Amino acid sequence: MSDLQSKKIMELEGKKKSLQIAQMGIGTLGTVGGWVYANKTGGGFWRYVGFGFIGGVALGTIGYFTLMQKINKIDVEIKKEQLKLGIAVDEEKENEFFAKGGGFR
Repeated sequence: MSDLQSKKIMELEGKKKSLQIAQMGIGTLGTVGGWVYANKTGGGFWRYVGFGFIGGVALGTIGYFTLMQKINKIDVEIKKEQLKLGIAVDEEKENEFFAKGGGFR
């Protein structure tokens, strides 16, 4: 039974990763779109930087707001499965670890 549940956790984490990659890809498309626009309208270095940034932010926020709900639901499902397996994460120790500069969030 625990093998099936741990497989479910791995599947959920895989779904979460694929959604995060999609979110990153949407932002990248916005950046490239900004560069294409800067190229078509003609401009110097800072025009490319500005439109690349604006395009990435514009499409990145759309990707964030459309996919973040799904990612949060998957996080909740992962926590539920971990609780079923008896894997509990002590959030105070985890926050303390990250506050000291350890790991990534």
